[in-house]
Amino acid sequence: MKELRKSTRWQIGRQGTFKLWHPPQEVFCQIKDISYKGVKVTLNTKLPEDTALKINLQLSENHTIDAEVWIVWHKVINGAHHYGLYFNRIRDVDKEKIFKFISAFYPNDLKRKWWPESEAEKEKGG
Repeated sequence: MKELRKSTRWQIGRQGTFKLWHPPQEVFCQIKDISYKGVKVTLNTKLPEDTALKINLQLSENHTIDAEVWIVWHKVINGAHHYGLYFNRIRDVDKEKIFKFISAFYPNDLKRKWWPESEAEKEKGG
């Protein structure tokens, strides 16, 4: 299957805390991957459908982001809810927190090119 993403996502695979603002709810989650455009999480809780959700996602003790997300896809596998969440609204300061989190916990992953390569760059050989 061809990957359609243009931005790099970092494979995280760690526990986090997922807080919904409306209705107020806090659950533990498994953060599968993250990018500046969205996040993939696994929850034991089903999220409300067809609505933008305001969330607080704790990546680590010192790295928490606030964003408004939209559910792009949802699958139930072995009773767990897997979600692909798109950041509708995320502040630059929260994108910086994602960068700092990756820098602190996955520094080798930052060595990969994290911006999309233009067609002109491809033709020039990078």
